[in-house]
Amino acid sequence: MKPTDSEACEGSSVLPPSKPAIVGEEEKRFKTHQANLNQDERNLGMKSLELQKQKHDHDMDSLKNKSGIKLIYSCILIVIVFAIADVAFEIDSDIFNAAFEVIKLMLASVLGYVFASKGK
Repeated sequence: MKPTDSEACEGSSVLPPSKPAIVGEEEKRFKTHQANLNQDERNLGMKSLELQKQKHDHDMDSLKNKSGIKLIYSCILIVIVFAIADVAFEIDSDIFNAAFEVIKLMLASVLGYVFASKGK
């Protein structure tokens, strides 16, 4: 049978390590790698994060504007096709007129969004 740690300590002259004395009511944190960095390195890291965030925001705004412009071109093309179809075939249908109005409304909304977002 193998002796336990306490039995092994009793028979030997080796004493268990003593616990450090409590010097205050609050525990102090261990120094981490981040705490060892100097202030310049911290500032450089923060600036890098800010630049990445700005680049991401710029890319997202650019994507929104490109998508809006593509939608504008699509709506203009559809309005032109509807106008040509109306002139060529003399379509007098409520469904055709309603679809034409929906496309015009969409075009006006997207135009407002694109021009408002470029004003930032």
